[in-house]
Amino acid sequence: MAIEPCGNGRYTVVLYLSWDVGGERFGDLLESPPLVPDADDGEVLAEVDDAVEALEVAERLTDAVRERWANFGVAAEDHFDYVRSGRLPDPLTKDAAIDIVRTLLTAEGGDERSINWCLEGLDGEPDVCTSAT
Repeated sequence: MAIEPCGNGRYTVVLYLSWDVGGERFGDLLESPPLVPDADDGEVLAEVDDAVEALEVAERLTDAVRERWANFGVAAEDHFDYVRSGRLPDPLTKDAAIDIVRTLLTAEGGDERSINWCLEGLDGEPDVCTSAT
């Protein structure tokens, strides 16, 4: 997601879908190849009058969370943190979820940001942890 000034005092809310080709050495999110060929410019979801309205539209139309927005130069560092903390397995199986919880309960759980990535990922998978054994 991006909120971009139009130059006419208005703002566009743009959705970019790209392949996660990175590793710990690839952080230029603008260079990630688009998920759909010829979709380099992203999909304009809305054009609005001010930045606050753009945030509200992004939250309403997508899963954007206001506290998670970052400036362009910071987004790459956030992505590196995500990569370093380890992406959650897809699909997230019950065994994988148990391993993640065990890691979080030990000193190997990582820093606060890494822990938050894992907890947010687990929060999105309620059926995994509640299935009967």
